[in-house]
Amino acid sequence: MRLPRSPRGLAKPRNEQEKLNNRRLSTEDGPSMVNLHRHANELLTQKIMQILQVITILSFGMVACSYPDNICALKNCQYDSCEIPECKGGYVKPNTTNCGCCPTCIKLLGRGDPCHRVEIPNNAECGASLTCSEKSGTCVPLSLGAPFPSMKPLGPKRPIPCLASNSTLWQGDYKCSPDGSYAPKQCNAKFCMCVTRHGEVLPYLQPHKMASNMECLCARVEHVMSHFSGQQHLMCDMFGNYKHP
Repeated sequence: MRLPRSPRGLAKPRNEQEKLNNRRLSTEDGPSMVNLHRHANELLTQKIMQILQVITILSFGMVACSYPDNICALKNCQYDSCEIPECKGGYVKPNTTNCGCCPTCIKLLGRGDPCHRVEIPNNAECGASLTCSEKSGTCVPLSLGAPFPSMKPLGPKRPIPCLASNSTLWQGDYKCSPDGSYAPKQCNAKFCMCVTRHGEVLPYLQPHKMASNMECLCARVEHVMSHFSGQQHLMCDMFGNYKHP
């Protein structure tokens, strides 16, 4: 014989009692459980931070290994994309940008134009038979001054100017040609420069690290021709060498 089902309203006190009991149990065990969960979360957070740090270090290491410490040491210009610049009123000088990879348009300045000297190639230079005067900061004729105050002409020409000289003009040993004149290229402790047969400094100067291929033959011919016509017939590169097409 079935007993009549209790209405839902009669079961409600039982459910509330169960809830109350559950609350009591959770209150008794609560602090330990909360601390356990909190400790687990802290450990998880620490592990995640450690993993992220390792990933960051590895990422920077991969980037650093992707490029050499000195890109110029590769000497193949693989990181440069060169474009031939448009050059009006000047000329295109090769191998003058980053690592000597790309050409630059060099504007030719006239007499009296403002100029300045730098150890790296500039985008403008004094024109034919002119040099940049450090005193006035303008382009002046070569006869009015040497490129640097410490690089003055040797004075009167001598039959054997190089072998007969006891001076230390460049604070280094002179290099002489077999006929007793000065070799086209002379160097001191920091720079190499082009000079005439009699030791006059020409406006071609480079730091040692860039002067290994410096010959200065074009610079000498250019200097001689400028005295005949007053105009520059040759276009030498930044090393005083003949420009190759």
